[in-house]
Amino acid sequence: MGRADALKPSRHKGSHTPLPRAELPVDTVSLARYLIGKILVREMAEGVASGRIVETEAYVVGDAVGHRA
Repeated sequence: MGRADALKPSRHKGSHTPLPRAELPVDTVSLARYLIGKILVREMAEGVASGRIVETEAYVVGDAVGHRA
């Protein structure tokens, strides 16, 4: 699939509801579990790109394998 295919116009323009920050779990592992199955949507002039989160990684602050160690 090329870029043009990924950026097809949305059939449901404006129907994407952002997740309220207040609903996001604070705990790293809980947040990772919460995000599974959520859909990321990016609306641009060229169209809409979206994808479902099917995998996450949860690193706690200070974990050497995390990017913010």
